[in-house]
Amino acid sequence: MVGASSIRVDRTSEGFAAVEIQSSSSSCPVQPTLIVVLGMHRSGTSATTRALETMGANLGDRLMPSQHDNPKGYFEDLDINALNVELMYSAGVDWHALPSLDLGRLSREQREQYQLRALGLLRDKCKGDTFAIKDPRVARLMPFWQPLFDRLNARVLYVVTFRHPISVMRSLKKRDNFVAAKSYLLWLLHVTEALRSTKGKPRALLNYDRLMESPREELARLAATLGLELNEQRVDTFVHDFLEQGLRHTQFSVADLDLAESMPPIVKELFRALELLVGDPSPSNEKACQEVLAKAEEFLQNFESIADYEWALEGDLEQLGTRLASAQHSLSQLQQTQDQLRQTQGQLQQAQAQLQQTQAQFEQAAMAMNSVVNSTSWKLTAPLRWTKLELRKLAGTLRSQHLGGA
Repeated sequence: MVGASSIRVDRTSEGFAAVEIQSSSSSCPVQPTLIVVLGMHRSGTSATTRALETMGANLGDRLMPSQHDNPKGYFEDLDINALNVELMYSAGVDWHALPSLDLGRLSREQREQYQLRALGLLRDKCKGDTFAIKDPRVARLMPFWQPLFDRLNARVLYVVTFRHPISVMRSLKKRDNFVAAKSYLLWLLHVTEALRSTKGKPRALLNYDRLMESPREELARLAATLGLELNEQRVDTFVHDFLEQGLRHTQFSVADLDLAESMPPIVKELFRALELLVGDPSPSNEKACQEVLAKAEEFLQNFESIADYEWALEGDLEQLGTRLASAQHSLSQLQQTQDQLRQTQGQLQQAQAQLQQTQAQFEQAAMAMNSVVNSTSWKLTAPLRWTKLELRKLAGTLRSQHLGGA
């Protein structure tokens, strides 16, 4: 059982809170393991995280529910996700922002609160032997999370999952209607940061397409790289009950990169280097991948000013879109009011027509009555009508007297 621990918060020269876990017990027979899954959105990070259950990983009981675009589930911790969303919002970006995350935009108090909250989540969720976390945002937020991972009293392993850039682009086009150029740059940002931040640390690379094509072989390679043991029964469940080709709607080869004219050459180069490294993790391929990674970092650094401008434009467009939606709503209400007015006018015209018709009938009846009153027969029968009226009065008087005498 892991001994009790305390948290010490120090200030660094940059103003960040340096958080350190200090154990109050010298005996720690079982060191927990934390597996961090990194990768771009729509790159198979959900399937990768689910696959880690075959190696004994616990995913917790606070998982994001499945949705139509990920029917098998996200296997994403709700608490970690909520913190990441809030952190990005506080820093003025979103998951699809091209500018790099600037933690300097947070106040010292905000940074400390986020770090202590994140540390509390990690300590609470890593109580068992092995725990896995996944949120594609973490790849961009590694400057925030990495110091916390390093200070955990746990063995931290990393899995960097990647997928063919064209497949990612097609998926984002369908779900978010992103243009191809933006999707390729987002792929580059996530993959580059994931590789850079885990350099020299225990990690494994996983190609999502290879996992779909040869799941048992890839799981065995992944477990061996991470130093974990596979549970064959769980492997069978994962392969037969979880994996299905419907999880992968597109599949492209390395050669297909040449067809993507809008894809930056550095994206193609990095994907090719990763493919070679996964297929043959030799020192020469590792060195070649690191050289391409350095070029990718330089490319992104030079692109930063453009990314800031693009994100500002996106913000302006979003505001214009909100204003346009409000104007359209007002216009819709006005049109609805006009429709109601037209309907009321129609009912008024119908009522006026009925009134005119009634007036015409009344005039006709009055004319008919006047004609009768002025007729000779009406005048001749006047004594008879008077006599009839008098007889009715006399009958009424007699009936009253009779009733009174009784």
